[in-house]
Amino acid sequence: MPQHAQAFLLHAPLCTNVTPNEEQRVRIHGRVPNELYNSVCQHYDNVTLAINEGLELLILEKEGKLHTNCRTNEQNDTRLLTVQIDTLQEHINTLVGQLATKDNQLEKQAFHIQTLIQENSKLNLKLLPEKTETKKSWWKFW
Repeated sequence: MPQHAQAFLLHAPLCTNVTPNEEQRVRIHGRVPNELYNSVCQHYDNVTLAINEGLELLILEKEGKLHTNCRTNEQNDTRLLTVQIDTLQEHINTLVGQLATKDNQLEKQAFHIQTLIQENSKLNLKLLPEKTETKKSWWKFW
């Protein structure tokens, strides 16, 4: 047990009125910031449960047992992410192909519309009558 933990447990007050279940427990006192206390109260119904869980996690971390599967999880996550990246890259390639097809279709339609406009203007020129008579100015009424 670390030296600071031993010193802490030596100075912890002992309860004289203990029930059989509490004989194996030690009462501790401490001060925490209000934000931390409020956050703990939001996640736990009992502060004692939060303290016990926190101390157990600290012990596991000091013993090196807390993050034993992290490398495996990171490798699995990396594999999953590479698979997702590959599928998204394939999807992007298909979308790029579809965009190229649509661009070709739009170019063909634009060319077709341009030829129709030219033909329409040619037909309009043929259908409009040419001016054969000239209008007299308004002051030349006789």
